[in-house]
Amino acid sequence: MTYTNWALTIADGAGRSGSDRYSVTKMFEKEYGIKMFSEEHWTMLKNYASVMKKERQNTINVPIEALALNGLIIDENGNFTMDWTNFDRFVETFMTYGSIKYLESNFLFEKDWSGSDTHLNSNVFVISFSKGEWGNKSDYVFANSEEGIAAIDKFFTLLYEHLDEKGWSDIWLQHVMDEPYSEGQANVCKGIYARLKNIAASVNPQWKLKTIDAENLGLYNSDDLSVLVVQTDRYEREKELYDSLEANGTEIWSYTCVNPQFKSEQFPNAEWLTRVGDYPLISTRTIGWYLYERNINGYLHYGWNAWNNANGYNIDAEGSQAFDDMYCNDAVSDAFLVYPDKENLSVYETVRSTAVRDGFEDNELIRLAYAVDAKSTQAIVDSIVKTSYDFNHDTSALMNARAQLLAIASCEAGDIDANGSIQANDLVLLRQS
Repeated sequence: MTYTNWALTIADGAGRSGSDRYSVTKMFEKEYGIKMFSEEHWTMLKNYASVMKKERQNTINVPIEALALNGLIIDENGNFTMDWTNFDRFVETFMTYGSIKYLESNFLFEKDWSGSDTHLNSNVFVISFSKGEWGNKSDYVFANSEEGIAAIDKFFTLLYEHLDEKGWSDIWLQHVMDEPYSEGQANVCKGIYARLKNIAASVNPQWKLKTIDAENLGLYNSDDLSVLVVQTDRYEREKELYDSLEANGTEIWSYTCVNPQFKSEQFPNAEWLTRVGDYPLISTRTIGWYLYERNINGYLHYGWNAWNNANGYNIDAEGSQAFDDMYCNDAVSDAFLVYPDKENLSVYETVRSTAVRDGFEDNELIRLAYAVDAKSTQAIVDSIVKTSYDFNHDTSALMNARAQLLAIASCEAGDIDANGSIQANDLVLLRQS
């Protein structure tokens, strides 16, 4: 099972405005009193990694723009070399103190959000690095322009050579752009996926680059994405499509974010599984059960600690505001699961982060039990969840089901009868013990 929850760790943001980078940099200064890349910052990241490991998060989002701005060496002819010290330290911190299955690139590409007819907008941008008056800078250029293609080739060749040298190519997941608005934007991204795969193969012919993105319009196929991340409600509406993609080699992960959280014409009685803050905790914990029920092996959520996205958060005001208002645009506490622990350069976990963790531990338990008694285990899971909007809201039923799974997982092969089921008396005895 792969679980990734996008976390703010180092300030990113395109140099055309610097607003995102400014906001995140100031957020860390405001909430922790630390500077980027200081020893205190590295201590904070070490502590972040330890908490994420505890919460079962096994993928880390790598802020390659911020790390490149810090390490790129650009000569007078525009040629790139790279000081990889902070990049490597970042990755190795999470490998040492966390539990890393994948390294997940952040986004060096962005869609054009402007205009009222966004479904007609085909613009996609890529970050281009250059030398500025006060150091390195990053600017958005059109990804399919001559300048954009040159930017892609130059930077990603450098990056992929280093990943291959470090032995990290097999665990690298490459994002391009989150949630395209239009078929035109998706078509640009298709060309970028192909180009990046070719760059990786030119670095190492054995490297089959894994590509990943969230997409809810059915615009990609298995040639584009190794991993397609789809919102749970979209998955329920178009399950045949995603089953077909999976049959053709694309791994399907799921995610929740601002949505799903509302009833609709198609789902008039829906009470969704979601991690949003004003939903009951059972709707968070049962996500782990749902993913098993639907045979989905990855889950993504934004976000973990984006406190600056809370309503009323003033990045320039003095003192912490992370505890002031958990409401975010469109969804209560959508942007964070944890709160800053300034004294210990770490975070305070919450009942929701614990519910997320419990759900994924339940997922692990289901897999253990299934290996012992598939029939009984499946029946237990079916009693708890059927879809992302049809699940058992009774917390005592979930805890009883978990106790049954623990009993099954504790059995040995001799406890299974000829039909592959646990003897009823054995099950009762195990539950009592």
